[in-house]
Amino acid sequence: MSTFSLTPPDEFVYWAARPMPRMELRIIDNIQYLQPRQYQVDEAAAIQATSYGLLVYTMNNYFEKSIPIMKWLQTQRNKDGGFASSQVQSGF
Repeated sequence: MSTFSLTPPDEFVYWAARPMPRMELRIIDNIQYLQPRQYQVDEAAAIQATSYGLLVYTMNNYFEKSIPIMKWLQTQRNKDGGFASSQVQSGF
C-alpha cells in the first residue's frame, strides 16, 4: 500500500495500491454537490486501509493530521450513505 495525497497539499490523504480519481464536484446556487462516481478497482481495500490509518492516527492523538483522512473517507460514501464492501455476499 502507498500513501497518496491529493492537491492542494493534504486536502485528502488515503492509503491505496494505486491513485484513486478525485470525485467530481458540481456547484448549484453556491452549494457544492459531489457527483456519483464509478466503482474503482481495489476501492474497498483502499477504504479499509485508510480507515485503519485513521484509527492509528486518532489512537495516537494526531487529530489535526487525521482531518484530511476523514475528508477523503467522507467522499467515498455511496448513494445510500455506506461504503464499498469487501465482504463476500452469499445467497441463502
